[in-house]
Amino acid sequence: MKQDRKDERKRRFDNFCKSVDVLEKVYEHRKKNPTTKSEEAYYKVMLDEFRHVRDTVDAGKPLIVVTGEFPWEVLNALDVTWFGLVSGGGAVSKTLGLYETTANAASEAGLKPENCSVCRMMAGLYLTEYVPLPDVLIANCIVQCDNISSLGPLLQRSSQVPYYFLDASYKATKRGMQYLTGQTKKMMEFLEEQLGLKTDWDKYEEIFKISAKQYELSLRIRDLLKERPAPGRYRYSTQYHWLQLETSGKQGGVDYMQALVDDLEQRLAEKRAKGEVERFRVADVMLFPPHHLKLADWMEEHWGAYNVCGVATLAWGKIDFDARKPLETIAQKFWAEPCVRTYGPFMGPGGALEVIKNEVEESQADAGLNFYNRTCPIQSATNRLLSDAMKKELDIPLLVEGMDLMDLRPEQANVVKTKLDDFFKVLAASKK
Repeated sequence: MKQDRKDERKRRFDNFCKSVDVLEKVYEHRKKNPTTKSEEAYYKVMLDEFRHVRDTVDAGKPLIVVTGEFPWEVLNALDVTWFGLVSGGGAVSKTLGLYETTANAASEAGLKPENCSVCRMMAGLYLTEYVPLPDVLIANCIVQCDNISSLGPLLQRSSQVPYYFLDASYKATKRGMQYLTGQTKKMMEFLEEQLGLKTDWDKYEEIFKISAKQYELSLRIRDLLKERPAPGRYRYSTQYHWLQLETSGKQGGVDYMQALVDDLEQRLAEKRAKGEVERFRVADVMLFPPHHLKLADWMEEHWGAYNVCGVATLAWGKIDFDARKPLETIAQKFWAEPCVRTYGPFMGPGGALEVIKNEVEESQADAGLNFYNRTCPIQSATNRLLSDAMKKELDIPLLVEGMDLMDLRPEQANVVKTKLDDFFKVLAASKK
């Protein structure tokens, strides 16, 4: 049994190192062929995170693998390395071209095509051993996402490592905040017991200084996207989203976000000096297909369509960072995270629809894109409500396109490009 576990650990480590090697080459290519400072910073910080995971495992130090979005700086206070399957796993799948491999592995494990493709990717990646063997596996609830909630037990059964499920309530009420704070405290106690570590509560002072700076820069990025003329490229908010998930409470996240702010401010000044005006101001309601960002570049170049807000990526709620109440602050940050706000309760005060409408209105967008994961029961159920609200209350046309957000194949990109082209043709005709 010990030998089997040793062999599995080596296989997983060797497979993970392949993705690190690819990221090394991508980063070197970007340095030799520079575009923007933030683009180079994006790959540098992502590579540094992957190197850190690799070096941690190689040194025999504890590693925690997490399945969902959460303010994981709570783990930084334990001084333990963590790897996120949502953003980090997506990067492994993209760099190694594992879309079909992970999809097939997920199917063999019993996950059906109608299950969330992001969860299928995470499950397939873990089951095919492209993720290092963790010392502890943490699964967590993202509001009402049943797929994420059910993922943990499947992965735990495959590798038999210590496992913890971090639960959260449906709404960010006072009682919900107290519940999540208590659940997080129990998780920390579990991790201390399993790993033989102790939480350094004084460290939260330093951690929250970094997190607060990230929050400040995030709000600045959000405001800059809304300026006239629009200085943001569509890929900015998408890249920001994936990297901020992997660098929560880490200096690398600050470095990247500062580089992005600098790029946006420079682009804004240059566009104003030239008297440039965007043709279309587009709101990104959910997430642009993360593996097809060249389509976003084409959309800007061919149609003059620029992203002026990212609802699921940059619509942060209010956070009061308080190192004296670290777990309460962590709970507050969880509910303030843009993706959680967008996927949370849809109707009513503070609901996702209100968040979306506010962001679209403040950005003065004249069109919206809603690329949603067609196997997501949450988004599938709310698309009609969203489309009606955009049309009736904001008089904004919305392209709604269900797709597999993890699909790397060029056929997928061709379908999306055709839909985008048709959408902007209609918009252009209506402006004449």
